[in-house]
Amino acid sequence: MRTQRLLNAARHPITEWKVTRAKSKHRKQYPLCTVCKIKRNLTSTRGNDVHHMLPVHVRPDLACDAMNLITLCRTHHFWLGHCNNWRKYNGNLTVTINRIKTQFHEHAQAESK
Repeated sequence: MRTQRLLNAARHPITEWKVTRAKSKHRKQYPLCTVCKIKRNLTSTRGNDVHHMLPVHVRPDLACDAMNLITLCRTHHFWLGHCNNWRKYNGNLTVTINRIKTQFHEHAQAESK
């Protein structure tokens, strides 16, 4: 993935810079993982990942669109954003996250009774 990013930066330096800037801005505005609300992974010193809900190779016109970006911790980025495989992507990410939140909320209510 890093190699591909470097190749893209060499081919399209202005576009890659714009994407990096958009992700940085999004991470500053929304530092918490959308799923677990953790600011950073406990096993890493780096911040959370900013994930493109629709990948750049699918929709390059949405590469810098704030509505296409979501903050996820590294674990949820891999599990939910990429379906346990970095070469895949979850086209229904928002639906998946909403289902998880609903199930968690229902489970928490059942436990409190």
